[in-house]
Amino acid sequence: MQSRATEGPLPDLRRHCQRPYALALQSKRSLLGQDLPHEWLEAFTGAGGRGRFVALPSYKDNGDGIFSGDPSSWKPAFESFVHELGF
Repeated sequence: MQSRATEGPLPDLRRHCQRPYALALQSKRSLLGQDLPHEWLEAFTGAGGRGRFVALPSYKDNGDGIFSGDPSSWKPAFESFVHELGF
């Protein structure tokens, strides 16, 4: 059975996106479920992209606002990722 991440445009993402990809998601984002974000990143890195998945802690009702409301939850992982890339 083929993953949803390998159907449609996602396998072609690497050809169009030449920059590294950081996917940071909050755990209460029920719209996406638990598997789909990992499948997206797997499809991207499987096509040669460089990326990292960062699971953010719960924030308020559904995670909205975590980037401005709780930067300490994502900033260390982001800074580590960009440092590994040489920025």
